[in-house]
Amino acid sequence: MNLVAWLALIEPASLGIVLIVLGHLSRRLGKYTHDKPVFRLLYASAGFMFLSLLGRIILLLADPALPFMELAKVIIYAGLPALAMTISLWALWRYWSWLLAERG
Repeated sequence: MNLVAWLALIEPASLGIVLIVLGHLSRRLGKYTHDKPVFRLLYASAGFMFLSLLGRIILLLADPALPFMELAKVIIYAGLPALAMTISLWALWRYWSWLLAERG
């Protein structure tokens, strides 16, 4: 087992934590602006990131000769994080786009 592969687990964990923090901030903003509860999508995105983290741990411990290992790697290493970031980008745009529209 490679130490670098274990250190790479920091990436999905940190992104998941960032998405949870942004979800809390967006929930508070939505409470004052009376916006729809789109912040729940940020929590779902964090769940996808933590699911990717769990999948990476399982893949590190699994036998590399298992069938469908390459497909599982593509889904876990690229698919789940891409899905999480796409959903979170849309949700964050819904809450925070007013910042870009403000003119000094």
